[in-house]
Amino acid sequence: MRPSHYLSLHGPRACCFLVATVLLACTRETPPTPETADDSFAGSEICRDCHPDAFTAWEGSHHERALAPATAATILGHFESVEFDDGNQRARFTRDGEDFYVEVPGPDGASERLEVAYVIGVDPLQQLLVERPEGQFQTFPIAWDTRAGRWFALHDAGTEAGDAAPGDWLHWTGSAFNANSMCIECHATNVDVGYRPSSRDYQTTWSEGTVSCEACHGPRARHAAQTDPFNAPSNRTAPAGAAPEDRDRIAQRAELEACGPCHSRRRRIHAAPSPGDAFHDRYATELVHEGLYAADGQIVDEVYVLGSFLQSRMYAEGVRCTHCHDPHTLQLVAEGNDLCSKCHDARYDSRSHHHHEEGSPGSQCVECHMRARTYMQIDPRRDHGFHLPRPDQSVEFGVPNACNACHADRDAIWARDHVIARHGPQRPHDIHATAAFAADRSDKADADRLLGAAFDDPATPPILRATALARLAARGASPLESRIATGLASDDPMLRATAAAAAEGLPRAERFELLAPRISDPSRSVRNEIGRILGPHALQDREEPRADSNRALLAAWNE
Repeated sequence: MRPSHYLSLHGPRACCFLVATVLLACTRETPPTPETADDSFAGSEICRDCHPDAFTAWEGSHHERALAPATAATILGHFESVEFDDGNQRARFTRDGEDFYVEVPGPDGASERLEVAYVIGVDPLQQLLVERPEGQFQTFPIAWDTRAGRWFALHDAGTEAGDAAPGDWLHWTGSAFNANSMCIECHATNVDVGYRPSSRDYQTTWSEGTVSCEACHGPRARHAAQTDPFNAPSNRTAPAGAAPEDRDRIAQRAELEACGPCHSRRRRIHAAPSPGDAFHDRYATELVHEGLYAADGQIVDEVYVLGSFLQSRMYAEGVRCTHCHDPHTLQLVAEGNDLCSKCHDARYDSRSHHHHEEGSPGSQCVECHMRARTYMQIDPRRDHGFHLPRPDQSVEFGVPNACNACHADRDAIWARDHVIARHGPQRPHDIHATAAFAADRSDKADADRLLGAAFDDPATPPILRATALARLAARGASPLESRIATGLASDDPMLRATAAAAAEGLPRAERFELLAPRISDPSRSVRNEIGRILGPHALQDREEPRADSNRALLAAWNE
């Protein structure tokens, strides 16, 4: 039916997550053709002999089942001439032998019959990718609820996407729902989007239709050369769920480099990123901006995990992904409060700490410190910022809090007073720059001062310092040069890139003085920002002392 393994993709879309109930034979298909294959990507089967335990654990996981051709074995939804009509969107699901179709009103109102090419998802939903012209796959706006056994609309009437008309970027046939550029990269291995501007079409390919071993560990050639990020000495001996004292920073960085690209809200900064490359050579993390996060850093929009985790004390203390998540099965390494008790004193798992009935939702650590938000109608995802319940900040700044998420019949003042009565008026570990971001979003008179203080405090997590600096620059705060210089000297590439971008508003001579010494920064995200700002003038400055620097700038920018 369709070519396999290296597939010429026909479609697009945006927010989908890694899952799909597919048989092994459907997710790992025939080898790529010599014309398109990258010899350094050998396929997951080659890993089985040397790593049998890891391979067996990975089989059947959501990563292994991340994407599949639409077949009777992989499709979960009902296609027996099933009609869907919620008053806003209409569709009919039909089957013709081994092929599956959706019929939907086209732009002119006439029925349009589209073949389902692929499925993404198994729990709690499965999405359909339908074929469109110009090599596109679009994510269909009606998905299958795998738990309730029903079709449902991903976007309600009254929302931007739910009400978008054909031709709108947010309509399901538009670019926002283009799977080639928005989804497939995190559901397959070694993806080349293959967009051709001249013909405005796609020739998307991948080496394996699954999140395979090489998607996380890099291509076989790199692994064999011992440059696999998980191959650091500390990681070779550290099992999933390692002891609390195992807080190796090199191992933490290696895991975030491997997991972060798909488990983050980020922008691609490289045309052909490769698994195993440094995160900031491939992507730029979205900062803690309004619309994505609350003023205290709690998740609002679909930001996935990395951005909230980078704000947390867990990150600051060296905790890493595999302390809680098995990297191959993707299951938690322990259940319930036992997961948290691996590192935290058992006294926290008691009524004297959480003040709720044992076994009730309020007695569960995650309900107070990892509140979940629901995306795509039925998909709850937990905040990895590990926040303290702060109803006092709800009263002062209007941010959400865990107490009122359960006690919805009470107000934030009640919750604040209740916490004070139990724990006293002081809140420990208040490192979030909540006051600064709240003042900025409300355009308060002291916003610049508070943002500056948040940036200047070394205890503030780098992602929050970067956000504060970005907002100072956006507000035109002055003076800014010393803080930009501080950011450029940071060992955090996200903070350096933000500092480089913040220099854009400075006079040209000052921009050059600050940025020129950094044109060979080891991180592409930083070089990109410097090149973007200085590049337009690089060819104009022919005279010394800038000529040599300009040549170096252009060379570094093009690396």
